[in-house]
Amino acid sequence: MKRTLILCSDGTSTIQSKDFGETYHSIDGAVQESRHVYIHCGLNYFIEHCANKEDSINILEIGFGTGLNTLLTIIEQHNNPLLTKCPIYYETVELYPLEEEEWSRLNYPEKLSLTNLKNNNKKEAVSEIFKTIHKSEWGVMTKIGISFNLMKRKENIVDFEPSRIFDIVFFDAFSPNSQPELWSQEIFNKIAKHLHNESILTTYSSKGDVKRALRASGFIITRLQGVGTKRHIIRGIKTIQ
Repeated sequence: MKRTLILCSDGTSTIQSKDFGETYHSIDGAVQESRHVYIHCGLNYFIEHCANKEDSINILEIGFGTGLNTLLTIIEQHNNPLLTKCPIYYETVELYPLEEEEWSRLNYPEKLSLTNLKNNNKKEAVSEIFKTIHKSEWGVMTKIGISFNLMKRKENIVDFEPSRIFDIVFFDAFSPNSQPELWSQEIFNKIAKHLHNESILTTYSSKGDVKRALRASGFIITRLQGVGTKRHIIRGIKTIQ
């Protein structure tokens, strides 16, 4: 894969794929986009509106990419009082993982911290977590911290079958313009079969075809405010079929 490191407008880094002609995040800002779409509108919405605060939460991520969504989820589990007693299982799928020389140059650990640590090693702790995320073995459960379990699966999303029933889906594949087969009703049907009623799915794409495919797969769609120059994102709530 032909990829290069680039800086976003807010100083956070991302990767540009020359094969797909896209960046892994918005060039307005990788962290602000991922935090808004997947943490604020996804994870936080779920724990505030849907979850028993001490129940475990199962998260499925479509498109591991740079590992930023995984890192932000672990940080949120540490920093958010509503999540500190809540175990998280996080399953993520990626066919073309980054090489160490690529992910090690990403500057997320410099921009993020675990705010509830009582010592001066907040950023160092994030750096170690980020390394653990990327160095964890594919196809093997890795425990990170007290109650975060990570399962990375190196598979094509088209062939991928989720391993369990999930509460939240972070849908973060390359855009429908470059990989339309990943945004099809067939893919969303497969995901929907592995969700509880009222499980949620969040994604950065608000394209009409995506909304129609999600509705056909049993989701109630809400268009939400985007971030940066992105006007809208969407959140889907799974309904009984």
